[in-house]
Amino acid sequence: MKKAKEAEASAQANVDAAQTALKDATAQADKDKAALEEAQKAGDAARATVKGWKDKIAQWQQFLVDEKDTSSSEHLNNLKKGIAAMKVRLGQAQDAVAEAQKAIDSALDVYGASRAKQTKAEETLTKANAALAIAKMSTAAAQTKEKAAAKSNAEAQAALEAGKAALEKSQN
Repeated sequence: MKKAKEAEASAQANVDAAQTALKDATAQADKDKAALEEAQKAGDAARATVKGWKDKIAQWQQFLVDEKDTSSSEHLNNLKKGIAAMKVRLGQAQDAVAEAQKAIDSALDVYGASRAKQTKAEETLTKANAALAIAKMSTAAAQTKEKAAAKSNAEAQAALEAGKAALEKSQN
């Protein structure tokens, strides 16, 4: 009976530890998911910036075509310089997109690892709960066996007393 109760207490401690591990793993996965979402937002913003520069360049190139015959060469040169400067900005924005994608990929890896730990913690908790259920059944079985033994001992003691009484009665 003592061993069954010790096994049950140990199983309960394992369940408690598994619940704590799952809670911690879930909290970490939530943090990593939030970091991933932030990285994705930064990537979206960087892609929007690239699109903005492409649109602006296309617009200025259209100005250049439209004003080719009607504007001064100085104005046309200024448009060309503006387009060149925007292309530099576009290149920087494209670099930012590449960096943002690296951050997203890294955040995906970290989040994936966190989710794997969370899943493992869930599996461990399931196993710990199963072990606890078995330990509780063993404790209950030991208690039943102990009660049956006590009842059997009491019946045997009563039979012994009855036998003694019958022997004493027959001797008298």
